[in-house]
Amino acid sequence: MASETVSRIAGQLYGAGMLNAIDLKFSHFLSRLSGDRKSEEAYLSYLLLSHTVLTEKHICLDLEAVSEKHITDLFPDAGNTADRDMFSYQTPTLSAWIEALHLSPVVGKPGEYKPLILSGDKRLYLNRYYEYEKTLAASIKKRIERGRIPVDSGKLKHGLNRFFPNPRTSPDWQKVASFAALTRYFSVISGGPGTGKTYTITNIMAMLLEQNPDVKISVCAPTGKAAARLQESIKAVKQLMDYPPGICQKIPEHASTIHRLLGVLKKSPYFKHHKDNPLVTDVLIVDEASMVSLSLLSKLFDALSERSVVVLVGDKNQLASVEAGAVFADICDASEIDRFSSEFAVDFQSVSGESMNIADPAETPLILSDCVVELKYSYRFEKIPAIGNLSSHVNKGDTERAMDLFQNDPSRSLVHRNLPSAADLEGMLAASVSDIFQDVFSSRSIKDAMGCFERFRILCSQRHGDFGVVSINQMVEKILYHRKYIDPGKRFYKGRPILIIQNDYSLKLYNGDVGMIWEDENKMMKVFFQDQENNFRIISPARLPAHETVFAMTIHKSQGSEFDHVLMILPDSSLKLLSRELVYTGITRARRKIELWANRSVLDRAFCTRVERWSGLGDYFLGLPGMKR
Repeated sequence: MASETVSRIAGQLYGAGMLNAIDLKFSHFLSRLSGDRKSEEAYLSYLLLSHTVLTEKHICLDLEAVSEKHITDLFPDAGNTADRDMFSYQTPTLSAWIEALHLSPVVGKPGEYKPLILSGDKRLYLNRYYEYEKTLAASIKKRIERGRIPVDSGKLKHGLNRFFPNPRTSPDWQKVASFAALTRYFSVISGGPGTGKTYTITNIMAMLLEQNPDVKISVCAPTGKAAARLQESIKAVKQLMDYPPGICQKIPEHASTIHRLLGVLKKSPYFKHHKDNPLVTDVLIVDEASMVSLSLLSKLFDALSERSVVVLVGDKNQLASVEAGAVFADICDASEIDRFSSEFAVDFQSVSGESMNIADPAETPLILSDCVVELKYSYRFEKIPAIGNLSSHVNKGDTERAMDLFQNDPSRSLVHRNLPSAADLEGMLAASVSDIFQDVFSSRSIKDAMGCFERFRILCSQRHGDFGVVSINQMVEKILYHRKYIDPGKRFYKGRPILIIQNDYSLKLYNGDVGMIWEDENKMMKVFFQDQENNFRIISPARLPAHETVFAMTIHKSQGSEFDHVLMILPDSSLKLLSRELVYTGITRARRKIELWANRSVLDRAFCTRVERWSGLGDYFLGLPGMKR
């Protein structure tokens, strides 16, 4: 086995909860499989690879980033131990690591079929993650290399100017995004909340149908909740716009989850649709793409014809997928947003009649330069600009201006309070949420109750601990019991909101779906789930898959949702998971009011911490010359 020092350190990290059992078993297994149990460098790389992929959610292990580091640099909480090895041990040099991995029979070069892949003498991958990344990059590259989609310029100009008549910015970024989506086989639309992403993609679909009335368009999102919201938003835009009847009827109103679109196979990681059985669609629009993991997006692209047009829509500043990777952000970061080629700018002006006013066009554009457009104006916050301004300051890591907004907000849409002690938390919660939840329990119908419930949510950064979801849900139930809203002796009490945490394909219930316990017409307690048509599906509580109470939920789980009023509670210490993206995502779930309970020291740490996930996806695009169009 590896050196005694490294083995002891690994055991201590496991004992302190900083490594998982699978990390140790994985490294032991590969060391035995390789036939060299004494290589300290190889053993440590296997250990860190497992930890970075499974726990840190990186795609690969960046050997350069972890070379010649102290253990406390890689595991900050390890500084709490008194073991001197934790402080004195330093990881190998990059050259020593590379040499050891080249000698290992379980590590291969790109293209070899071995458990691990060493790419560019810098990144160590699990083979399947390397294949996911390579497959996705190749699929995107092929679409870009196909060049410009031939369109009827007259129809496109008429559509752009008719659907986007009152620009708030110059150029009109919604118009630029639509032009890119209509003229390229791959495009990305990024924008914060309320920037008109759904309005834009609905108009894109209308213009696609004007170009070709028979075009087949599919729309999907990563979760059931996100798909339902997308569906509702598309319907709202269709009612707002004066589309010709033949076009309006053909704009798809059904939005599927990615899993449903691909066709789930029970007890299998594979799907019904794949390269040999592709989806039948001409255009695929993927909403909330920042939530999609590398593995799922790779499988989605694999199930598409190379001739299919793909439009990814999301917010590059939002939290990434709960699984490994930050694919949407990687793509946006590799595009030099707002630095389009001169050719793209001239083409856009000739079609739309509007100048892009690019002072510094990219002379040698990156392959993604003309594919990624960021929407910048938030229509949602026109009347309540404070939340939009706050989210902007969070994105910039500007704590001072963010706190100044909290202290000087005349609209009272921003509220900041220092975090109470764990002992005082319940009392502070009781004063804040009792009246809010009273409307839920006094409702006369499940429709009214769900409507009241969906207007407010408590968001937390973590599941466990004094300020985590589990503890706060228990506190809220205790408060509701004292107010005589619920009977604590009943598990399935009337008005209990529940969150599904495990997929059940037979019931068509998926991780993230929210329902509520309510009486049916026979006064029996059932679980009501609102579907994408705003009707209710009724399920017996006994049939529910794994679930939990959801007065409070994690910020990760809240992605794809919006609430009038959000109460966000951050813990009393600067945990590693706190980041600028986490705070931004929580704040932007609020439409009208955000209440933040957090200490200033925690906010300072969070605002200056960015989520970084190691991958090589950007290099596939940054290392390629600009493509001729």
